Amino acid sequence: MKTNSTAVIQEVREVRFWHRISIKEKALFYEHLANMVDGGVPVIASLYSFLDKNRNIKMEVEIMNLLVFVESGDSFSIAMKKLPNIFDKREVAIIEAGEQSGTMQHS
Repeated sequence: MKTNSTAVIQEVREVRFWHRISIKEKALFYEHLANMVDGGVPVIASLYSFLDKNRNIKMEVEIMNLLVFVESGDSFSIAMKKLPNIFDKREVAIIEAGEQSGTMQHS
């Protein structure tokens, strides 16, 4: 029988697992995003395009979260900051640098 604290710990582990995205999935995401943005496709359209090709439900949920934030006016980097369990500070910093230098559109 699980105690309350044990049950809570298990729930936290399940949530963390649910939000974990593999390095391979992230690499595919960034590769797709880079190809689309380099081709002149806006970030929002690039995210929708990735959703159409993606088959990973965890990644799909997080891309949908990004879309909600970006479509409500946040820059892509700000949207990423709102998902710290998915995107670390280095990833956000790279996107911010691209936005600030003009090599990546804000949305």
